[in-house]
Amino acid sequence: METYLHNSVHGELWEDAVNALVSLESVYGFQTSHKSLSRTSRPPAVKHWVEGGRKQAIPTVIQGTKPDAFEPEVVGWWNQLQPDWRTLAAGSTELEGGKWTREVKGDWKAIRQPGINGLYSVLACMKWWLLLQHKDLDEVDANKASFAWDFVLKDIVWVIDSMAASESTQQRPSKSGQKSASKKARTS
Repeated sequence: METYLHNSVHGELWEDAVNALVSLESVYGFQTSHKSLSRTSRPPAVKHWVEGGRKQAIPTVIQGTKPDAFEPEVVGWWNQLQPDWRTLAAGSTELEGGKWTREVKGDWKAIRQPGINGLYSVLACMKWWLLLQHKDLDEVDANKASFAWDFVLKDIVWVIDSMAASESTQQRPSKSGQKSASKKARTS
């Protein structure tokens, strides 16, 4: 997971996103769900990437795609994945501006899928979007991404951090008063 996400992309913002995901997966105990995130509105590239063993830097099906054509697929899927209290109306100016609420008003059950079938796929889409923006470069600096990409990635990190905080409040100390192993890993 980490190796794939770090390959060809660097920059503080991207590092924050990958680290946030790894921290969340640590809270989950690095388990993998057999379920996946909703396939409704999911970019077709995800299916091709999964079927190809999650190895291609950019799935063949989107190579040569203009970033502006891939952006609405990623944004639309990200919006559709949100819990009801956070979803924006399709085609709305709020969605075009990425104005998802930054106040937790419910749970994260709709998007809670640990492992490779979860938010890893969302970050993979963000990687592809970024690579499409900088198709002529071998190494891409995420800090030089488009405003839209930057804004969506920051929202994804906010969600991941909020989910991790929610998970940690649900964990209880063991009888001896020690933190759970996953909580220790996240806080050290």
